[in-house]
Amino acid sequence: MDRTISFDEIQDVFRLIRSVKDKWESIGAGFGIDPSTLSKVKEDEHDVKDKCLYATLNIWLHGKSSSNFHSWRTLLKVLKSEDVNEGTLAESIMAKKGFQRGPSLVRCGLTTPNHELSSHEEQRSAVILTLNHLPFLLEHLECVASKWKQIGVYLNIPQGHLDNIISTPTLLSGGPVSFLHELLTYWLRQSNPNADKLLTALKKTGEHQLSCTLKKFFDLGNHNAAINNASHSVMKTSLEPYLLEQYVRSLYKNQTIDGQQHQWPPTLEVEYINLVLITQENVLQHAHQKALIQKSGDITFITEQDEFRGKCLAFEDIMNYECNRKKVIIIEGCPGIGKTTLASKLCQEWSEKRQMLEFKLLLYIPLRSPLMRTAQSIDELLEYYGDNYTSNDVLLIKKNQGRDVVFILDGWDELRPSCRSIDMFFPGLIYGKFLPESTIVVTSRPGATIDIRRHANRIVEILGFTEDQIKQYIMSYFKTNEKAGQKLVEDLKSYPNVASTCYVAINLTIVCYVYHVSDHQLPSTLTEVYELFIIHTLKRHFKRLSDSNEIDLETIGDCDKSVNGIIKVLANMALKSLQNNDLSFTKQELINAVGVVDEEEALFDGFGLLKNVIAFEKSGTKSYYHFLHLTIHEFLAAYSVSLMTDTNRWDWLTKYLRDERFEMVLKFYCGMDKFQSHSTRILFSTQNIYGVPFTLECIYEGQWRDGCKNVAKQTSSSLSIVRPIQPYRALVYGYIMATSESQWELHWCNNAFGEQELRCLRRYLVCAPLTLAKIVLINNTALSSNIIDSLSEILKSQKELTYVAINNCHLHDSFVKEICRSIRGLQFIQVLEIVKNDKLPIKDLCAMLHTLPSLQQLKLYGNNIDKVGQDEVMFAVSEETEVIFHC
Repeated sequence: MDRTISFDEIQDVFRLIRSVKDKWESIGAGFGIDPSTLSKVKEDEHDVKDKCLYATLNIWLHGKSSSNFHSWRTLLKVLKSEDVNEGTLAESIMAKKGFQRGPSLVRCGLTTPNHELSSHEEQRSAVILTLNHLPFLLEHLECVASKWKQIGVYLNIPQGHLDNIISTPTLLSGGPVSFLHELLTYWLRQSNPNADKLLTALKKTGEHQLSCTLKKFFDLGNHNAAINNASHSVMKTSLEPYLLEQYVRSLYKNQTIDGQQHQWPPTLEVEYINLVLITQENVLQHAHQKALIQKSGDITFITEQDEFRGKCLAFEDIMNYECNRKKVIIIEGCPGIGKTTLASKLCQEWSEKRQMLEFKLLLYIPLRSPLMRTAQSIDELLEYYGDNYTSNDVLLIKKNQGRDVVFILDGWDELRPSCRSIDMFFPGLIYGKFLPESTIVVTSRPGATIDIRRHANRIVEILGFTEDQIKQYIMSYFKTNEKAGQKLVEDLKSYPNVASTCYVAINLTIVCYVYHVSDHQLPSTLTEVYELFIIHTLKRHFKRLSDSNEIDLETIGDCDKSVNGIIKVLANMALKSLQNNDLSFTKQELINAVGVVDEEEALFDGFGLLKNVIAFEKSGTKSYYHFLHLTIHEFLAAYSVSLMTDTNRWDWLTKYLRDERFEMVLKFYCGMDKFQSHSTRILFSTQNIYGVPFTLECIYEGQWRDGCKNVAKQTSSSLSIVRPIQPYRALVYGYIMATSESQWELHWCNNAFGEQELRCLRRYLVCAPLTLAKIVLINNTALSSNIIDSLSEILKSQKELTYVAINNCHLHDSFVKEICRSIRGLQFIQVLEIVKNDKLPIKDLCAMLHTLPSLQQLKLYGNNIDKVGQDEVMFAVSEETEVIFHC
């Protein structure tokens, strides 16, 4: 406990106490640092808490304070002091570092005597082991490696994990010692691995003598002495700088992390990233459960909620959380919403030392990179950086087990499935098989992360733009023509089909660009948005090359004809590369595919659709090409599908219809084909695929009316929305219902619709007055006035509505009044149900009831209606109406 903290260990100390960064001044005062010095720290670091805490530790460990005894005892005493008052954190640090509660700690005031512990064995039971003890354990347990599986059973390691260990190819060559290493690594990552549990396991395997020997070592603290020596050795090497650090910091500052020198389509520096934390417990449940709406007596209710989004999260807190095991963070989001932008922002913050101060090296890995994605070791990965690293960098990373390194794996969904197996390098980083002390950030579309989610201790979803931020972005884009920007804002209100896609960053950028270059015209579907973008990109490119008048292009087909079929060739390459999970092309591959062309310059940026990436290899640098964005790549792949013969298209669709990698391709294809091809109509008509949301989006993109009727038939015209959805999907649901020529039951639960989403739904329903027969609101406890306005418009418009239920929504009186006014006069309402709304405005309720001639049943549960109010309600309805009160 009296061991001195060397300056080498500053990063370790910073991690341990970072959660109390707001108390950095009190901690500094506890260290005896002069107040004027602390004021200077505050000024120099601009009162950024992380930086101030780190600087304070730096000053203390350099001896520039009255407390020059830099021991763990001093640190813990400061944390437990009255000014800091972080005794719980001090206890946690003691457990993590394996410190024992001996008499010396009692004298220091760091703990209190435990009179209930009657034996030394009971006191020693508090010894908690960590990954730092792994070398010590391996040294003493190697002699019983052949019993690794028995030890695992007695340590309560899941049988499935034991089976995985013995079947892992890379471990087989190492034999029992490798198996034991993997077993202990897994166990030490569990919550508070107790030394006694290991000793008991050894006894049960017949190793009594070894158990007694280890017990003595634990009693004497030899296990910690081994750590201190090893830690000092490793920390000493970590003082040596990474040569690579300076290079990547410069690289990230210049925002050229993907090798792209000229941004197209143009983007703006607008802070728009809205993040929400997904709780791990609900993530695990979500893989196996679906929300169900059932009947119980007379009340409709939800038995299991499917809502798994948690609290909102600030950008600067993505990496900032306590974790007693390897940090693995997954950042999810739909195509084009800004995952790579967020990764770039993390890189830039680190490069400018505004965040992640404890990490010496951050490596951004674009998984579409043909060299990086095939790396099978840290040695191979660093080859990407050419002469900007040395073998010493590799040595340091390995020695520290990646402890001060962050890997950002950008585009997990772009990594071919064969590269996601457990024995490959990048999955091995996530699972902790390689560099177990490193920190991993993964970005991906949601569908591709199923296999790695259980290894994550934080999952973040990018929500994209809010309505206000959409307006802010538009006005920034049109800052030289504010009238055009204001007109687009107003036009989007009349085009919710386009507005519903604008929460996605790349979609909004493209909408702004297309609106700017097409005389302020807006398309109607996402497919048309991307088609117009590609057409205008080609026009822009041809004009730049020839400096001539603009070419008249209206469709992708026109574009293809104008360049002698090269767009078709690029589209075929796009489709083939998606199928092969290899998203980049070499210059030679382009030449081989296209052949000799008159305008070589035009070819090698794909007429403005490709960008060039330079990768380092042992033999030098190599040039690769890929499309501006994966969504552009998918659009061109869809164009290739649309050009197939009916037979080939049928074969392709049946093969890839249920493949998550091709969801965007299928949506774009349906938007191009408009369900004119026989194979597409037959496939979507005969297969029971309408429970899959993306297939509904395909029907919307193709504006297929018969498809909407098929959906109504297969779903019995019932739609239950029990989790938050995005605006685009709300628009799709509205289109399906309004176009199906059926009467629907709509169950809306758990605040699934926000203001923007409900406006998208309203856009179709108010124009189709015979759409809804039944609407049920359940657990919608966050309804705003704008949502109530949209809901009221929907209710007023539905002339044949027969059933309205508002359950457990706790609406404000004014909201209930508005709903009552909207229901007033609807001739066909037979059942009205209001449950648990605390209080009801009886006067407005009765005025509405007078206008409902077909009302057969009125259910008022848990609304605190007194006897006088009940009598007024009874007078307001006809004698034939059944009225049920329940308090």
